[in-house]
Amino acid sequence: MLGVSKWAGAFVCAALVTIWLISGWHRLRWDIVQSDFHGVHSVGFEVSKGGLRIHRWIDRQGMTGFPPPWGWQRTRVQDAPGWQLWFGYRDGSSGIHTSWNAFVPLWAPLLVFGPLTYVLWRRSRRFDAALCLCGYPRAGLEEGATCPECGRRKDASRKRRGRREPVQRPGSSSGAKG
Repeated sequence: MLGVSKWAGAFVCAALVTIWLISGWHRLRWDIVQSDFHGVHSVGFEVSKGGLRIHRWIDRQGMTGFPPPWGWQRTRVQDAPGWQLWFGYRDGSSGIHTSWNAFVPLWAPLLVFGPLTYVLWRRSRRFDAALCLCGYPRAGLEEGATCPECGRRKDASRKRRGRREPVQRPGSSSGAKG
């Protein structure tokens, strides 16, 4: 489970960074338009300027304004490259039109997934039985042998309890100086 989680986290972080970079130049938008006896309703999702924008547009008298075309659209960002770095919300309501949009920058989910993925990668590496804490492969070393790279000894109980043992450097004694 830890292996799948760390790779999924790495994929999400890489996708967020890639989308953030591309969104400085390109806008990808998806709109749903629905018309009924209450008017024309439009809900859309847009990735541009480094974030996700969710917008809603309602025309209560039906087609007095022009809603955006529905479906997928890809356009270039004006004044590219350009990124909006902070959250935003705008409410634009008039007599017959109601609209609002909210903006969430892509660094916000990256701020959550980045450290979480880092911790998952560190944990999977730390408790790998074939590696010492310093990263040296322990293949071929006898049980209880010290690591030739850092001097730590492998302790089977450390893996179960998650405890670190004190570092014993070759040539150092743990007793009192005499």
